[in-house]
Amino acid sequence: MASNQTKEFRKLVADMFVKGLSEEGLNWKQGWATTGELRNAVSNRHYRGLNEFYLKLVSMVHGYKDPRWMTFNQIRDEGYHLEKGSKGAKVEYWFPYDLKEKKGISFKERDRLIAEGERKSDDFSLTARYYTVFNGDNINGIPELELPKNEIEPSKALEQISKGMKVEIHNDGEDRAFYRPSTDDIHLPLPEFFESNNKYNATVFHELGHATGHESRLNREQRGSFGSPDYAKEELVAEITSAFMAETTGISIEDMNMDNHKAYVNSWIESIKDDPEVLMKAISQANDAADYMQQFVYEVTFEQENVTIERDGEMEF
Repeated sequence: MASNQTKEFRKLVADMFVKGLSEEGLNWKQGWATTGELRNAVSNRHYRGLNEFYLKLVSMVHGYKDPRWMTFNQIRDEGYHLEKGSKGAKVEYWFPYDLKEKKGISFKERDRLIAEGERKSDDFSLTARYYTVFNGDNINGIPELELPKNEIEPSKALEQISKGMKVEIHNDGEDRAFYRPSTDDIHLPLPEFFESNNKYNATVFHELGHATGHESRLNREQRGSFGSPDYAKEELVAEITSAFMAETTGISIEDMNMDNHKAYVNSWIESIKDDPEVLMKAISQANDAADYMQQFVYEVTFEQENVTIERDGEMEF
């Protein structure tokens, strides 16, 4: 059962997202742009899932462009200085708690103990700690940000994802763009019907996001018909997936706002207001979808320890 602190954190994230949707509609990601993936400036570990989503929202609200974050103790220990009046943001770190030894351990250690028969899964519970981090834009003395290198050209990234997922793309959709689960393929208008190459690429990317949910891949629920609540939730997953993937592919976030999402904005707002866990589930599924697609963007597959970067090793702040 989630603790009160966990519930409060999830409500905070949900409220901020709903506020953005209410005020900006499909433009909620317009200011969501930092230089590189969000990470801790000391450990260089990337934030994932809910932490990534929330820190992106905070960056958007405050206009932060620096992707680096640090705790107050890290700022002090590195000899930097926090600007007066700076506002921090919460992040959560989940880890196994050893009920017998009364201490927190790593996921790797828990799995080892269970695999070697020394302990049972019931000997452990999951718990979370919360830390306040500050953005690099508010930290004096932090080294100049090194710009990301080797950005992958969007059309090349999408070609790799399509090929890796074995999802065929057909330019026979006339004035429609859609992913068809029954045939596991994508149908689009001809490229020249789009305002720009970026608009075309963004549309392909969105439909590939849906394709990650096919039963042969991540097996998300995709039975809802167009306009139904279930379909709206799948659109929310694809929308958040596009935000997670924007920096990987180099596609402009603004190009990912699609007209057929407009019918769902109010549905998202009401659903999330009623139950913040609707958003938490969408973020979790979008994180899985982004991880799934990212493995095809590069020539080498991510190692599992990189995919689960917030679950093993040193604490991610």
